[in-house]
Amino acid sequence: MNFEEKRQYRKIDFELKMYQLDADINTIWKDLDESIDPKVIKKHFERVQYLVETHRELVMSGIKLDISYDEGYMLSLAGLLFDRYCELV
Repeated sequence: MNFEEKRQYRKIDFELKMYQLDADINTIWKDLDESIDPKVIKKHFERVQYLVETHRELVMSGIKLDISYDEGYMLSLAGLLFDRYCELV
């Protein structure tokens, strides 16, 4: 697989994960407010953190993305999830 194919694969993988996040966003917010299980919060945090890092890499490599949430929103959500995780452990 050459470099361009890898970039396109990462773009598709990222967009699929963003669609999954979009579908799960209400559950994430509900868990953020109500969950007392740090494993649940950590799982959500890791998903959002991966999306933030991948988004940054793709944009810096020149790929244009059509996504529901901007990086600021995802960073804010990751921060809230991290704070909640710290409260629970």
